[in-house]
Amino acid sequence: MGEMNRELGDWQQCFEERISFELEQQGHQDAAHDLSHVRRVWQHCQVINEQDNFKVEPLVLLAAAYFHDIVNVPKDSKDREQASRMAAERAIEILQALSFPAEHLDEISGTIKSH
Repeated sequence: MGEMNRELGDWQQCFEERISFELEQQGHQDAAHDLSHVRRVWQHCQVINEQDNFKVEPLVLLAAAYFHDIVNVPKDSKDREQASRMAAERAIEILQALSFPAEHLDEISGTIKSH
């Protein structure tokens, strides 16, 4: 396991702590969008990235997978169609606060918006 894997693991732990905090602040109890959900999404992203030979930077995948649902708009809300855009904006705010490498922010935002 090289330096990148250690860094990836450190970021993953940081993201899990932040998501737990965010969900707690939101009073969020939706089991479909809990920490287990983002862990499953992260696992699926890795498999798809490898199987389809996309070669997406793992750190970009990790951040997009973990923060893709950071803003959860109820399915019956008039704002539902804006959920991905709102999640992307909130994700970037959080990542900037965590001093995440800025060179990846545009790609992460685009990935979350298009998910």
